[in-house]
Amino acid sequence: MAKLVKDIMTPRKRLIILEPQSTIEEARRIMHDRGINSVLIPPAGSSRGVIWRIFTSTDLLLVLSQGIDLNSVSVQEFASFARYYAGPEWTVAKVIGEMARNGVQHMPVLSDKGELVGLLSSHDLFDNY
Repeated sequence: MAKLVKDIMTPRKRLIILEPQSTIEEARRIMHDRGINSVLIPPAGSSRGVIWRIFTSTDLLLVLSQGIDLNSVSVQEFASFARYYAGPEWTVAKVIGEMARNGVQHMPVLSDKGELVGLLSSHDLFDNY
């Protein structure tokens, strides 16, 4: 039987979700302390039918390379829009193809109702495939 996304994703209850106005320093500290490489930023208002943002270690490197004071800018200013999503019932093979095709290392996982249920990262794939 093929592995499914829901079997290897990080569930929502274990994700770090920051408010859009949180500073990049807050995100950096949390990512460092927890040994993770991304945090999610919710859409304004409802979590349904709108695009989440994701701030990754790559985004942090971009900010650091520009010499910006990490306490002076909000995480939403450098977070990327999560344009690609996976479903919990997708096969791991399908999501690998989608991640490779779209050049992303993180994919939020949405339920059939459009609610965030988890996050799948390339690290999840490496650890479980």
